[in-house]
Amino acid sequence: MFKKIKRVIKLHAPAMHKFIISSLYFKKPYYDFVHFIKVSKIRKKKHANVVFFISALGMWRYENIYMTLLNDERFNVFILIQPFGTYTEESQNEEVDKIKKYFKGKNISYIDMTDNPEEKIQWFHNLGADILFYPQPYYGMYANKLDPYYNRDKLFCYCPYGIVTLETPILYNEPFQNISWRLFYPTKYHLQDAQKYAFNKGNNVYVSGDLKAELTSSGSLYDPWKSTLPNRKKIIWAPHFTISGNSILERGSFLWLNEYMKELVLNHRDQIQIAFKPHPRLKSELYRHPDWGKIKTDNYYEFWHSIENGQLEEGDYSGLFYYSDALIHDCGSFSAEYLYVNKPCIFTAKNIKNTLAGLNSFGKECISLHYIGTCEEEVDKLLERIVFNNDDIYRERRTRFINDILIPNQGINCTEFIYHNILRGLGF
Repeated sequence: MFKKIKRVIKLHAPAMHKFIISSLYFKKPYYDFVHFIKVSKIRKKKHANVVFFISALGMWRYENIYMTLLNDERFNVFILIQPFGTYTEESQNEEVDKIKKYFKGKNISYIDMTDNPEEKIQWFHNLGADILFYPQPYYGMYANKLDPYYNRDKLFCYCPYGIVTLETPILYNEPFQNISWRLFYPTKYHLQDAQKYAFNKGNNVYVSGDLKAELTSSGSLYDPWKSTLPNRKKIIWAPHFTISGNSILERGSFLWLNEYMKELVLNHRDQIQIAFKPHPRLKSELYRHPDWGKIKTDNYYEFWHSIENGQLEEGDYSGLFYYSDALIHDCGSFSAEYLYVNKPCIFTAKNIKNTLAGLNSFGKECISLHYIGTCEEEVDKLLERIVFNNDDIYRERRTRFINDILIPNQGINCTEFIYHNILRGLGF
């Protein structure tokens, strides 16, 4: 009997070890104590040093919070540019250049951590940061001491860089989520999933609404669309980066739509303006893809940049969404985010059943408010119907969904909610 038990323990040792360590490491009392000590130190000095990391411009969501804290003398606020370690070196350099151009255009101060990195990391160590806002909730996103793993003595705050629509427990139960001080999730669905999947039962989750959607639904946005003929419809095409593999994250529409979209924009010059809005990681994946590579990928991106009734959009997309007429995409987050502007959207998937099988209940509700294109012909017919003929039968349903689900705190926008939540947490 004992030999059998010993054999079972030996066979399952790695999984059991992970479970035991996780169960102890994420115990609520322990990290409550860690946070209490840190908050007490902040209260004693009566100010907090806050750092916002930015790694890809398309994932930047913290600008309103940054500006709000910047105007409060109790906070010293910094923006650090640090590209993701998973990107190719060329993609990292491109992202850094785009981010710097964006901040310079808005006269926002930043620190480029790729310029003399050893010196800058020492500066970060000497700063004594109190609160860190990361762009993604993972250990190992940076190949240096800026990574969350090395800063567990700080107070982590996090707003998802996209609205989670997948049924993926790990997105709620990474070490980062369990030890964070404040997690600001967009809807009650996401709170319920955190309570279901996280070791800490989602005790650090607050339903705030979505920061990006707050910008997207604003009427005071810069219009990034090219000056165009007045009768042209403005359509966004936003393909995801997961173009190969068989995981639930796989979204391969780019591979069967890329030539069709070129023909569409070329053959309807007087009717449509198309903005190619690829996922920030798509270029890196295409560089590695056996049928694409760098030259073909760069030529394809250049086509969208140069064509008269098309444009390449790789940065912020708030204004792009707001001033558009429709969206064609296969991105999980965009299936929720675009609903805020209450415009028709087409979700592209060869097998929509497979896509739905990997979604959580929130994601399935979002997709139910989309028109589905499983082939080029269906996309053609849908564009004719919902864009050119204005036959948008889902508009009323989208309106109810926005009011009932997507705007959780009536009268309080997301930035205000997060700002006052942090103040209460610090006792300021």
